Amino acid sequence: PTVPAVNQSVSFYADTKNTGPREAVTPSFGLWVDTTRLSNLKTTGILPGAERAMEWKTIWRATAGSHTYKICADSREEIAEKDEENNCKEGTFTVSG
Repeated sequence: PTVPAVNQSVSFYADTKNTGPREAVTPSFGLWVDTTRLSNLKTTGILPGAERAMEWKTIWRATAGSHTYKICADSREEIAEKDEENNCKEGTFTVSG
C-alpha cells in the first residue's frame, strides 16, 4: 500500500537498470527496512541498458512511525564494477498509528 496501516503486510517494488558496459550475471538485490535486511532476491542476467522490475511481496509488517527503506543492486558485491557506490537507493515513509 502507498500509505500502510499498522500491522498491514507491505510489499516493495523497484525498477532497476544495468548502466554498466557488461551483462550483470545473476545479480542479487537486497532490501532493508530501517536497519534490518528483509530479503535478498536473485534474478537472471541483465544486459547493459536493460531494465528489470523487482518485487518483494508482503515482506514486512507495518509498525507505527517513520521508516527508511534501502534497495541495493549487487547487494552481495558479487559483480566486479568500476563504481561500487552507486548501487543503492534509499527513501522514507511513515506509518501512522
